[in-house]
Amino acid sequence: MSDHLTEIALSRILSAIRQVRVGVVGDFNLDAYFYADMTRASLSRETPLFNRPVTRETYSLGGAANVAWNLAALGVGEVHAFTVVGQDWRAGLLGELMAQQGIHPSGVIGEPGFNTMLFGKVILTNGSLSQEDARLDFTNPAPPALRTIQTLMGVLAQQLPHLDALVVADYLPGGVITSALHTALIAWAKQYPNVIFVADSRERIHRFPGMVLKPNQLEAVQAVLPERSPGPVSSEEIILSGHSLQVTAGKPVYLTKAEQGCLLFEAAGQIHIPALSQPGPVDPVGAGDTFTAAVAASLAAGISPVEAGQVASLAAGVTVRKLHITGTATPAELIQVLAQSQPG
Repeated sequence: MSDHLTEIALSRILSAIRQVRVGVVGDFNLDAYFYADMTRASLSRETPLFNRPVTRETYSLGGAANVAWNLAALGVGEVHAFTVVGQDWRAGLLGELMAQQGIHPSGVIGEPGFNTMLFGKVILTNGSLSQEDARLDFTNPAPPALRTIQTLMGVLAQQLPHLDALVVADYLPGGVITSALHTALIAWAKQYPNVIFVADSRERIHRFPGMVLKPNQLEAVQAVLPERSPGPVSSEEIILSGHSLQVTAGKPVYLTKAEQGCLLFEAAGQIHIPALSQPGPVDPVGAGDTFTAAVAASLAAGISPVEAGQVASLAAGVTVRKLHITGTATPAELIQVLAQSQPG
């Protein structure tokens, strides 16, 4: 990493990032950890099961909200949220956490009867021992109502000309990025060429023309080669998929490969951007959001695609070191980790 990104270059990039305005549209949710002390568990009188005595709980911003959190942590000048939430206690907590990070909520639309999403990991503990139990998910049986999406689209249409970049976090089937919003986003990407659109989509990364794309290797191959049998993907399939997505999008494609870094595909060719070497235990949860946020912030600041990928790989390398939380990377952490990676 140090051969490609110097401390002087990183400081320049971080300074430029402080001047930009970035929006995030998509599936905002809460991530929660519920710690159950199983030494306190007792057998239920009604069922042959032991209860889960939760003695500690933590909450953080997840999904698209984690992208917004990462943008704020990187020092982006303004971060704007565009999403749909319910009118429940989870919406209140989500709003409080976003306010703590300085994320503007003007594009957060509440819908009665809609569930503010929460993904809760239950950690069973016994002294120093721990084991993850089945997750608790608060989700929705149907996407937001059309009238709610139309309200969200109206707010987005007003705000887009004032943004430098917009991240499209299309994480859930039947989520906030409905067919109507998806169509509008494609049209806006063409209408506002000065706004950097960055799309991260779990199941339709190939359907965002005019946008910078950030798939992982499995998402890329599944999008381009949907008929292939499930299983490990080959280097040839990854490269084929990356080039195909770049041609379709007409923009850079950052194809992430976990600990192997990422491949940046542009019209002129491809380049490998290595990941930061990671000693000790790591937690990859949320690292993709960190990568996406860093790419969007850097490109919005006028940084080259290669340098944007280098900053993003560095930022993701910070996040994976943070256990049991989605996590972020701050400018101070980036500078410190880059300095530690330098020889001598």
